[in-house]
Amino acid sequence: HNEKKAKSGVSDVFALGKYAFVSLNNGEFLVFDISKPKKVKLLSRVKGKGGWGKGIVADKRYVYFSNWNGGLEIYDYKKPKKIKFVSMLKPTNNAVYQARLHNKELIVLANAWGGVSLVDIRNKKEPLFIKNLQVKTGFYKTNALGIDLVGKFVVVADNATKVLSVFKIK
Repeated sequence: HNEKKAKSGVSDVFALGKYAFVSLNNGEFLVFDISKPKKVKLLSRVKGKGGWGKGIVADKRYVYFSNWNGGLEIYDYKKPKKIKFVSMLKPTNNAVYQARLHNKELIVLANAWGGVSLVDIRNKKEPLFIKNLQVKTGFYKTNALGIDLVGKFVVVADNATKVLSVFKIK
C-alpha cells in the first residue's frame, strides 16, 4: 500500500501500463510511475491551459486532458518527466468534462453544455471537431457529465434530463 497526496481535489484517474494519470480540480494533471506499487513515483505535474481539470485518458504516447473551459488538451508523454503540450481544441460550449478514446482516430468528449462531442485525433497537432450528439428533452439539452464506450456505442450520464442516453457512433 502506497499513497501519494495531491494539493487539489482529484477528479479522475486513468492507468495504462506502468503509468497512472491523475486529473486535478485545479486544472493540473499528475503522471505517476506505478510499476513498483510500493514505491509509486511522481514523474510530472502539468498545469493545463484551462480552469478545472476533469477527465483524463491516455494512449501509448499521448495524454488527453479534459480541462473544462480549456477544452480538450493533448500532451506528448514520450518523456514522462518532460511532458510537452501538443494542441488544444475548445468545443463551442467550453465545458469538457470527460474523454474516452474510441480508437486511434476518434475521441469522445462529455461536453457538459454541448452533449457528446466527437473529435478526430489522427493529427494530434490539429484535432478536428466532427459533431455533437444531443438528447433534447423539454427545455434542456444534454448536460453530459460522464461517458463510457461499449463497442460503437456511447453511454452518457446526463445531468439535465436525469437519464442515461445511448448513442451510436457513425
